[in-house]
Amino acid sequence: MIGILTVSHNRPKIDKAFCLMIARITKDYPGMFLPICAVSLPEEARTFEEHGIETYLYANNPVSNKHNYILGKLKDRVTHVLHIGSDDIINNNYLNELLKYKDNDLVWGVGLYFLSSSKGLVRFWDMPFRQAAGPAKLMSAELMDRCNWHIWEDGLDHALDHSCYRIMEPHIRTKHIFKAIDIDGIMVDIKSDVNINPFETFARIGKPVNIDYLYNRLSEPEVNYLKSLQQ
Repeated sequence: MIGILTVSHNRPKIDKAFCLMIARITKDYPGMFLPICAVSLPEEARTFEEHGIETYLYANNPVSNKHNYILGKLKDRVTHVLHIGSDDIINNNYLNELLKYKDNDLVWGVGLYFLSSSKGLVRFWDMPFRQAAGPAKLMSAELMDRCNWHIWEDGLDHALDHSCYRIMEPHIRTKHIFKAIDIDGIMVDIKSDVNINPFETFARIGKPVNIDYLYNRLSEPEVNYLKSLQQ
């Protein structure tokens, strides 16, 4: 069993997109994944629970403590942990590549699509996460054991991916990094009006991509929902 771990706070529309991804994954890979989430308010939990995601309440700040809390809920229950941001989406090709190399302690992909949910604009940036594992990373339970299931520095609200990698790095024995574009994989960071870093921050980074490129690699329910968010 592979745990899928995420946390969320105050972005219900994006939560729904994440949950539709989980619905696709659990349908296409029956019995393989255990999705789990930490939210901060009871009303936030409903969307995740409606999609069969095991959901817990925990204070949002500091958010690194929230991550470590929910990670601990997977201890002794899974062989791996797939950490995905609740505003991120991956397609099956990306997931297949993670699974192909799951004998490693750590696997992640390079290349990220930024999607403006309201404008339907997309940009692709192939630079992030070459040196450190970012979102959608697959981590072995053995690696988590070596890190005592505590892989984020306490007290942080920013730079969690780099903090996580710094803690894990001394304990990593094997790792694999792939370029998502080489395997027709996508990792999408959905930007909405409530993101800490809005789409405009990345509007000049990378290159523009037609949104149909993403739509053609997601399920029909995901596509229909993402289209509904456009103004």
